[in-house]
Amino acid sequence: TTNTQLKNARCSQKIALSFLNSKPPNYPRAIRFLSLAHYQGSTVATYHLGVLYKTAPALFRNYHLAFTFLKIAAQAGHQKAYRLLGDLYAQGQGVARDVDSAISWYVKAADKAGHPVQLKLASLYKEKHDFGLAMQCLHRVKEVANQGLVCRLKGDIYEDQRKQDLAMCEYRKGYSYGDVLSTYYLGKY
Repeated sequence: TTNTQLKNARCSQKIALSFLNSKPPNYPRAIRFLSLAHYQGSTVATYHLGVLYKTAPALFRNYHLAFTFLKIAAQAGHQKAYRLLGDLYAQGQGVARDVDSAISWYVKAADKAGHPVQLKLASLYKEKHDFGLAMQCLHRVKEVANQGLVCRLKGDIYEDQRKQDLAMCEYRKGYSYGDVLSTYYLGKY
C-alpha cells in the first residue's frame, strides 16, 4: 500500500463517517466509502465496516459481514476489533458460537479494554466450569459501578460449586450495591 493509497483511504473514510453522522445517517453511501477505504488498505475503515454491519439498523445489519471485516481488522492488529470479534463468537452472530475462540479474542482485548472484557471472560469461564479463572477475572474488576454484578457472578460461581453459604454472602453484597438480580437470588434461599 502506497502513501497515496493511504491518503485516499483516509479521505474516503472521513467521507464515510460524515455520511454516518448525518441526520438521518446515509448507510449505503457510508458503506460505499468505507468499502473503498478498506480496499485501499485502511485497517481502520475495515474495523468501521465491521462495526457498521454489527450495529446498524436491521435493514443494513449483517452479522456475517461484520464478522468478516472485524476478523480482518483484528488479524491486522486493530485492538478494538478484538473485543467485538469475541462478542460475535460468544453470541454466535455471523459465525458458529465458539466459546474458546471468544475467550481467545477477549484475552487479547483484556489488556486494552479492561473491566468490561474481564466480566465477559468471567462469564465464559464460568460457563466452561473453569471457576478459578472466572474468579481471577472478577478480582481484576475494580470499578465500583460493576461491583453488584461482580458479586452476583461470584455468587453464581459459588452456587455452581454447591457452596451455598458463600453464594448467599456474595448475593447479599450484590444486593447492597443495588444489583436487582442479586435480590432475586436471595429470594431463592
